[in-house]
Amino acid sequence: MTGRFSNDGWGDTFVPAVTPCCSCRRQLALLLTSLAFFVALLQDPQGASAHAALATSDPANGDVLATDPETVTVSYTEPLEQSYSRVNLFDSQGTEVAGSSFTFGDDGYTMIVAVPVNLPNGTYSVLWRTLSEADGHTAQNYFAFTIGSNADIAPVVIPGSAIEGDSVPQWAKTTSRWAALLGAMALIACWPVWATVIRPALGPVRNDAAPIVRAMRR
Repeated sequence: MTGRFSNDGWGDTFVPAVTPCCSCRRQLALLLTSLAFFVALLQDPQGASAHAALATSDPANGDVLATDPETVTVSYTEPLEQSYSRVNLFDSQGTEVAGSSFTFGDDGYTMIVAVPVNLPNGTYSVLWRTLSEADGHTAQNYFAFTIGSNADIAPVVIPGSAIEGDSVPQWAKTTSRWAALLGAMALIACWPVWATVIRPALGPVRNDAAPIVRAMRR
């Protein structure tokens, strides 16, 4: 073992030299690996905040249909938890269309709205909310389509029931997940810095102070 002797007034005290240890090198490698992982997440926000988002719909958002459709089919990016997920059809005034209902598709990714016949011309909104079976995240949004012609397009009123049972907006959930992610990054980064930089730098101070502490305890 290499080091030096220090005369602290209580005799010669051997102070070992500080050299990087295998454990410190492993911790440094863990830090670099963790940072690479989080950089990958930052480049792929979907990986950090995955949810059953809208993939496709028929009719699509903004479509103008000459006649009313028999169904509205909505597909999502992840499998749906059926106890929570739902989709509803509303008119432009925010009133749910009487006689409409929805079912789940056989693939587990789809919800289908049965549309009553002879709907009046106008703009309709399809409001949906989902709970992903893959990761437990919720999502909600809406899209609109019009029956008739461009002259029948109207602004839609989004009813409050669209988010019933899920009062926390999606942006707040996404923000909280990013905050947790950044906190985890900070915790992972701090420990290797302590182990490889701060703690070794304090080693001589601890060794020099040890005889003084022992003397004070006598």
